Amino acid sequence: TTTTISGPLTTDTINEETSGAGVTIDSVLLKDGLVDGVDVSALKTDVDGFPDGLKSFTSAQITELQNIGVETTISGTQWGYLGNIDQNVGTTNDVTFNNITGTVAEWME
Repeated sequence: TTTTISGPLTTDTINEETSGAGVTIDSVLLKDGLVDGVDVSALKTDVDGFPDGLKSFTSAQITELQNIGVETTISGTQWGYLGNIDQNVGTTNDVTFNNITGTVAEWME
């Protein structure tokens, strides 16, 4: 059944017409305490338990972190190397290493 109302609708309860069907509002299904099949009260608990410093991560950043050592250009071992760095190693930093082993490049000869 469709009812058209011009103006605001104010109510405390919306009951489903067909038992077990739920109620759809603007393509969002509300059924048995779930929103589109998701228990949003459980999501609130998950989000509340998530460290504040990580809540601003984008989904792309989270995916990249999940893929370390799996589907990314940085392996789990390389990530460990980054975690063990004890100094800034940017292009403008002065760095100190205990030993450097390598070959002399042609331009240095």
